[in-house]
Amino acid sequence: MEQVKLNNIKQLLIERVFRNPDIIFSAEIRTGAGNDIDLLSLIASLCNLLIKEATGVEYEYFFHWANKVGGWVEDDYIDQLLERQQNGESKEDQ
Repeated sequence: MEQVKLNNIKQLLIERVFRNPDIIFSAEIRTGAGNDIDLLSLIASLCNLLIKEATGVEYEYFFHWANKVGGWVEDDYIDQLLERQQNGESKEDQ
């Protein structure tokens, strides 16, 4: 992936998702009806993996952008989910 496209993806997520209070504070968007996964943290985490794969450098700064509007995301969320799965934790344990 070209650096320009990667930067455009990152900026789009920062501006339209992680700094958007209508999205960052929406329980319906984040976890939906009965969904046990925080979709915004999952997006942040997957984008961090993409950035690291494409550049070799960790980004892990989406929390900062969400925090600018008073929200939060977990930058290493996918790692947390995988660890829980590996440990055999159920949905109720999460």
